[in-house]
Amino acid sequence: MRTIGVITTLTAVFILAAVFLASANSASNSVQGKESEAGQAAFKESCVTCHGTNGAGTPLGKSLKAADLRSPEVQKKSDTELAQTIAEGKGNMPPFKETLNPEQIQAVVKYVRELGKIAENTR
Repeated sequence: MRTIGVITTLTAVFILAAVFLASANSASNSVQGKESEAGQAAFKESCVTCHGTNGAGTPLGKSLKAADLRSPEVQKKSDTELAQTIAEGKGNMPPFKETLNPEQIQAVVKYVRELGKIAENTR
């Protein structure tokens, strides 16, 4: 009889652990979804004119030598390098540190990473 009680208790513990992990994963996905939305919104507001909606570049952006954000050259840069480029500007790209706050800049960096993954999956 004692064995049945132990098995029942362990089963209950495993079920509770599974429910807890599922809840934590759902909350994490929700936060990541909000970060992605924030990054996409900031990207649309500040970056689309030159980089286009998919990061490949618009005709204007290409004439200004805007980087293809999906390219391996951009994707291999560290998050810090990308954030610095967004904040300080580079070449023909103006700085955005006055129009985007640090959280928005980090959200744009994450969104640029998403653009790279989408492009990688379509190659």
